[in-house]
Amino acid sequence: MSDRSTVEQFYDANVRTEWTRLERHPTEFAVTMRALAEWLPPAPATILDIGGGPGRYAIELAKRGYDVTLLDLSRGNLDFAKARAAEAGVALMDYVHGNALDLSRYPKRSFDAALLMGPLYHLFSSDDRRRTIGEAWRVLRPGGMLFAACITRFAAIRDSAVKNPAWLVERRTVVQEFLETGILRLPPLAGFTDHYAAHPLEFAPLIESAGFSTQALIGVEGVVAGVEDNIAQLDGEAWDAWVDVNYRLGHDPSLHGGAFHLLYVGRKHGRFASAIVRRGDEILLQQAQGPDDAAPCWYIPGGTVEAHESFEQAVIREVREETGIEVLDVASLAYNVHMRHTPSMRGGTAHIYEVADWRGEISVDDPDRVTLQARFVPIAEAIQLIETTLPYMNMRDPLLAHLRGERVKEWRYISVDDGVFERETT
Repeated sequence: MSDRSTVEQFYDANVRTEWTRLERHPTEFAVTMRALAEWLPPAPATILDIGGGPGRYAIELAKRGYDVTLLDLSRGNLDFAKARAAEAGVALMDYVHGNALDLSRYPKRSFDAALLMGPLYHLFSSDDRRRTIGEAWRVLRPGGMLFAACITRFAAIRDSAVKNPAWLVERRTVVQEFLETGILRLPPLAGFTDHYAAHPLEFAPLIESAGFSTQALIGVEGVVAGVEDNIAQLDGEAWDAWVDVNYRLGHDPSLHGGAFHLLYVGRKHGRFASAIVRRGDEILLQQAQGPDDAAPCWYIPGGTVEAHESFEQAVIREVREETGIEVLDVASLAYNVHMRHTPSMRGGTAHIYEVADWRGEISVDDPDRVTLQARFVPIAEAIQLIETTLPYMNMRDPLLAHLRGERVKEWRYISVDDGVFERETT
């Protein structure tokens, strides 16, 4: 990443400028708020504003009834946000001095939504950007919403055309490096600090690779990027009309290269992986009881696929953690289970694999502390244990069918109530 102290010092020294930036660029604020209004779950929902600066969005969302936690690298931003929230008559849930690269203070699945509308600017390596997105994924509940922003690769070029056309000649090497790498290093007093600008075509795939399903990608300046001065003077019906058209056109991919900022809207897609590990006519089962389970259940080892982890990698990790067995060859995909929850539009996919080769002895070391025991069980007994203890149809029925010799590869389930699935027949 760019030097943390440099970034922190820049924002500490420019708190008020950062606060008023969205007054100078009201289209960006209005279009972003329109996206938040469309895609956030109803208030009161919990939101983690990661790198939210002086709290422009956090305070506005708190006014609308959301429980917002503001986390930022700059103590100056946090102090300013606290004062502004008091002036607005609202209180945020917390003001946290922290780093987007490490959200370990928050457990998994802690928030309904996360804003990541600043930190990705300052992360120069793709590994750091992936790690930050992965941290946001981890703290979101299944179906949780992510709103992430980037500066676009061509924003600095467009800005120089207005403010300093000679830049392309005077700093030819800098410009060439910037266009190739996206990293722009700025001299002191340039008005901003060193940053990374994403190519418009890379942004959504980067976030999708962490396990998000894209709902929208929006150029938040719409069609007026760099030419909004007259628009910013409007109010009433005329202003609303321009917000409407910029929100609509901001979704048009043909305009994304001309935007200064892109806003990604994504939903955390549930990804799960489990393994059928055989020893002769026995299979490996674990007995587990999660926080939502009324009683212990018997099932094959498996669990959530973490951000930027493949299904196969998750199988190997989960089997090792829950049973101590080391999977050497994941082999073949036995079947898939697709789940969707219609009211919330949440979705999930589970891949269940037949393991071809493994080694080791059973030893439970489950970091989630839900696995009670694990053992190899004869198939007939395994079928009985699964049938009588596992209440979740979408987990139980496909596995029982597979163990009984049916070779159905795709199973689809739908839920209209949380946790209650029915098989989808169409």
